[in-house]
Amino acid sequence: MQKLQGVGVSLGIAVGRAKVLNRQPLQVASRSIDASDVSSELVRFRSALEHIGNDISRLLDSFSFGKNERDILDTHRLILQDPELIKSVERMVRDDLICLEHAVSRHFQKAAKLFDEMEDDYMAQRIADYREINQRLLRHLQGNEQKIELDTDTILVVDEIPVSLLMKLSRDKLRGIVTDKGSRTSHAAIVARSLGLPVVVGLRDVITEVEDNAHCILDGQSGQLIINPDSHTSDVYEQLLSNQEQHREDLLKLVEQETATADGTRIHLRLNIELPEEMDHVLHLSEDGVGLFRTEFLFMDRSSLPTEEEQYIIYREVAEKLLPAPLVIRTVDIGGDKLSNLLNIEPEKNPALGCRGIRLSLEHPDLFRTQIMAILRAAVTGNIRVMLPLISCVEQVQRSRKLIRTCEQELAQRGREFRRNVPLGVMIETPAAAMISSVLATECDFFSIGTNDLIQYTLAVDRASDTVADQFDPYHPAVLHLITLTVQNARKHNLPVSICGEMAAESDFIPFLIGLGLHDLSVSPGIYLTAKENIMRVQSSDIVDLVLDVLDAECSAEVKQRIRDWHKASRKSR
Repeated sequence: MQKLQGVGVSLGIAVGRAKVLNRQPLQVASRSIDASDVSSELVRFRSALEHIGNDISRLLDSFSFGKNERDILDTHRLILQDPELIKSVERMVRDDLICLEHAVSRHFQKAAKLFDEMEDDYMAQRIADYREINQRLLRHLQGNEQKIELDTDTILVVDEIPVSLLMKLSRDKLRGIVTDKGSRTSHAAIVARSLGLPVVVGLRDVITEVEDNAHCILDGQSGQLIINPDSHTSDVYEQLLSNQEQHREDLLKLVEQETATADGTRIHLRLNIELPEEMDHVLHLSEDGVGLFRTEFLFMDRSSLPTEEEQYIIYREVAEKLLPAPLVIRTVDIGGDKLSNLLNIEPEKNPALGCRGIRLSLEHPDLFRTQIMAILRAAVTGNIRVMLPLISCVEQVQRSRKLIRTCEQELAQRGREFRRNVPLGVMIETPAAAMISSVLATECDFFSIGTNDLIQYTLAVDRASDTVADQFDPYHPAVLHLITLTVQNARKHNLPVSICGEMAAESDFIPFLIGLGLHDLSVSPGIYLTAKENIMRVQSSDIVDLVLDVLDAECSAEVKQRIRDWHKASRKSR
């Protein structure tokens, strides 16, 4: 028996046989071509771009991916559509008379070097996406596209797994993934978590340590890979695996129960959704409605912006299905980099800090008005609320309200049926918004705290960057104090406040959040029942001291220890 230690980035236990995949980067030799070959090389290039673009579209159409997974695939598609890529490769083929493979390789090497030299972490971490598209293009051009057949109960062992390959693997046969490289925020880890697959990363030289078809146990909690376990270890993990399956069955029994703490405090547990197709799942799980309906899907991968009528039909259908529960629609939270082809704007070097969210909507008021008018019309037959993303100053809310009043006037002039005074909320996801939340509370009807971006902007940590992933820290006292300040200011103004980031579903934080007075949580469907289970374990009377202890802590380690100590004491008292 051999144990290898890595980092668990997606929880769960997997037992199966190793499939060792050694995906060495393709080597491309420099080769000159004749002028007569240029035309056929360019045709081959365009055909390769189209082939891989269509492959990405098929993936998006085949599965209901969440926002993170769709963003990854959308990024890959944007790289393929980059005019600079096409211009650069075609110029090298035409002017330098080098073969297509060499031109593609040279372009991506130059791009990777450029990003690597940038001080901007957001741009630097795009190297992984460029590397993957480079390899996909080269494999297609060389006729070397790898197809993997999995046996039942497979644990994939690989140096680094491309996202596109992971998304294609059989979900029925794949049980877990082990990699040499990667981090919690790597694209492969994000996708694997969405698929419910245990993942351990950072196992150096694992592909040389594990033999193909070896019996393995993968523990996503401890970050261990156990190779050829002895009988005792196998028995222990078989029992743990059985317990894991039983727990999943037990969670399903919670669907019919009201969401409340152990001593009866009612908690509204809503769902975050990406697509209308998720509504059947929502109706099965929750009676509390949708706390965050992301509308970005309407604007992605199009040759024109969505019309008012198109948006109205979707919003109305979703809202009608939810009645009488609410539907909170977030206006488009997207950067100009994703809509540059539709809005005729230049891509930005750092979209996360650029013209995105409410900034984009106010910069392009026609886009905003079209979406608002569709929402106001749909609100006639649904319990709809509007939420503005990435607010950082009160003027943005005031300008938005003014535009909404303009939309009401225009709809009235057109003789359209619509609802006036639809509740308007703001997302608290920047430190600026949290700090002025007392003022914002006088300008809106509700708050929703988006912890994912709040952590990112508070700590200046790009949550998609492998290099600083360990510094994306929800336990940081600054983050917890900003959340507390927001809740306190909302309470002063009798303003409803909810929380819709990942913290809302984490067992460590649920008692703390409820203790602050946050009784409205919104989570993704995949972790809804786990969040519900954690809520139902909380004794409201026990959490006052927890809140005081946590807010008195001076560092993340102290916060974490105090939360863990509280959970340990709470379990003993039950």
